[in-house]
Amino acid sequence: MKRYLLSIILGVCALGILCTYYVYGSADHLPEYKLTTIQGDPQEGAGIELSGHYSGRMRSEQIEVNGAGSHYRSRETLRDDVLGARSWIYNYGEMARWIREHRQFMRGKDQLEGFYEDKEWLIYATGASRSELSVERLHLGTGEVKEYTTKLPVQTDYDYINVADVQRINDQLHVLVRQNAKGSSSLQYFHYVLNFDSGVLIRSEQITHWKKTKKDVEIEDYHLYNSESSNGYAVFMVRENKILSKSENSYSSEQIAAHLYMYSYQTGKLTALPDPKQQFDPNVNYYQEGEQVIYQTMDKNTLTLSRYNLATGTEERDYVSIKASEFGAEEIQSAILSDHRVYVHMRKGTTYLVATLDLSDGRALYVGEVSYEGPEAEREKEMKLLQLYNLNINKRVS
Repeated sequence: MKRYLLSIILGVCALGILCTYYVYGSADHLPEYKLTTIQGDPQEGAGIELSGHYSGRMRSEQIEVNGAGSHYRSRETLRDDVLGARSWIYNYGEMARWIREHRQFMRGKDQLEGFYEDKEWLIYATGASRSELSVERLHLGTGEVKEYTTKLPVQTDYDYINVADVQRINDQLHVLVRQNAKGSSSLQYFHYVLNFDSGVLIRSEQITHWKKTKKDVEIEDYHLYNSESSNGYAVFMVRENKILSKSENSYSSEQIAAHLYMYSYQTGKLTALPDPKQQFDPNVNYYQEGEQVIYQTMDKNTLTLSRYNLATGTEERDYVSIKASEFGAEEIQSAILSDHRVYVHMRKGTTYLVATLDLSDGRALYVGEVSYEGPEAEREKEMKLLQLYNLNINKRVS
């Protein structure tokens, strides 16, 4: 027994040191921060969350800051990890509302692109297999749920199908599907039209036919997510990437061109959209909001928005131009477009600021800043140790 005594003592000491370390880390020795309102409606900033690192206390801590306060990753329990595994779905306001209002129907449904909602129905479509489409419909008036499965005429060499968009137009259900061929990195998009009531397939057609024309250029295409359910259009982004190096263990490329295409669900016509800028800019971000495509450009001083109306073909360049200096900030760090809002993340010295703007005209609806919740004498030191570089919009269900 004596020969094991030293090992036992060392083990107990090590366990004590480890417990002390975690107890100290989980106690209130870490500083608290909070997103506070400077001007505007606090509700417009309720979903804003900044994340990054706090580099004090001899180690780096992952931290998130919002209107409720600060949250350190080191304080999370196993239960927090389990509950937070699907928390990303609350980044979308409509998903949070559906879960709150139709919790039973929403069980197991987490593919945002598969949903459609109007005044009568909440619909969810998903790939049931490599060749079948499953559709569930919740009648918002009666609460009745109906479902059907539709066999699709897909080729046998496709690995899977994913729903990219769902729209109801009169008595038809239009479903945009991504399909991936075996052994290929490229995706193909197909448009399937179903009878809304029965699920019977009316017609189908392949939409995308883009192929590379140069040996050292690869084509990458994807569908822009549309936050509004019914508008009759799908928009595709096609990027040309020049291959810089390619081997068995490494790959690098640079984007050299980008093109937008509009697809009409009613006519089945695919149309190239005009280049929103005279010169290609890889830093332009594109979003679809109903019948409008919004394109955002940004540097550290200015954020600019332009828009193209899919129904009328009219374009407004630089209809919104926001400068960091308008909010007393030194630089713009990032921005997100979501639910008819523009969320802007800025910095002034060691202070982080956020603003919520109306997407239609750039009007400021909310401005807030991250404040240190502690003694004023320690504020400057603790703010210098805080690095917040990620902006997130979290519409979590309460």
